[in-house]
Amino acid sequence: TGLAMRRMLVALQLSLAVVLLLGATLLIGTVRNLQSIDPGFRAENSLRFDFVLPVRYTESMATYPNWPAVHQFMAELTAEAEAVAGVESAAVVLSHPLDPGFTNSFRIEGQVYDPSQGEMTTRLVTPSYFETAGVELVAGRLLDESDRVEAAPAIVLNQAAADRYFPEGDAIGSRIAFWGPGYREVVGIVGNERIHGLTAEIPPAMYLSMYQAPPRGGKVTLMVRTQVPPLSVVEGVRAAMRTVAPDVPVFNVATMEATVANAIARERFASTVLSVFAGVALLLAMLGVHGVLAYLVAQRGHEVGVRMALGATRRDVVYMVVREGASMTVLGIVALSATALPAHRAASINPVSSLRSE
Repeated sequence: TGLAMRRMLVALQLSLAVVLLLGATLLIGTVRNLQSIDPGFRAENSLRFDFVLPVRYTESMATYPNWPAVHQFMAELTAEAEAVAGVESAAVVLSHPLDPGFTNSFRIEGQVYDPSQGEMTTRLVTPSYFETAGVELVAGRLLDESDRVEAAPAIVLNQAAADRYFPEGDAIGSRIAFWGPGYREVVGIVGNERIHGLTAEIPPAMYLSMYQAPPRGGKVTLMVRTQVPPLSVVEGVRAAMRTVAPDVPVFNVATMEATVANAIARERFASTVLSVFAGVALLLAMLGVHGVLAYLVAQRGHEVGVRMALGATRRDVVYMVVREGASMTVLGIVALSATALPAHRAASINPVSSLRSE
């Protein structure tokens, strides 16, 4: 009958609304878990400014890494940026903390070279990077201003690299070679930055001082840590950069908090859209229940009158209508009950733990 068909349609609407609400709940839980992940650096009060290294600073590879003009540019740029009111520290990096950057093949002194070990992510930074980005020292020492061309080549590994390639815990003092026949000594180990994003596996990485391994042109990033709201120093830092290199265009100015937020923008957008759809579906289902019940009352008005004439109370009539509504919603309620526990467990999964288990 027509009424039976209406009941089935309303039940279907409620079931679909439950499914959408479940999906929205899971996505919201995922976004909440992603926001709680430690990215390996301190995003608050931190800014980045991308720019292209001027061609005039690209020197002959015959003298690499002894490129004094590049070294001076990096030193002047960080000094001018740190002189801006409200800036606590500044550093120049080839890739900001959530930029995958590039990788290099390498060999470890005293170990048989194994091509299957893959390549290691390589981060070129000025020594103040660790303070500016808020990357923690785990063991040994950080790169410092003494790590220049005339000093012994030094590198710092992240914890992932130390664990993978030096499982005996003997990373510090070991030597790694790449970019030629010479070896570089591991002087320290730092915490893991989530270079490939908040949900991706943390890759082994090594950090080199730009004073021992200057960039060879291309995009470079100036990072600053502030003692004031970060966006309030943007114009001051821009002016400082113009002081050092007036012809260098600056682009992609952003806070690191915004950069982290962009890393989960897809999940956040999906949860918002699905929440809206779920709300609309639920509203339509409620309107459907109301419409069917109103139609039922109108159709059974005579029956209700007879029941009340024979002694039925108002409570009995209300119970009859509610029972009809419950019969239409039971499918949705069963679906919710069957999926509530799995949904709660799924929403409570820690992404970091799940990644480690893989």
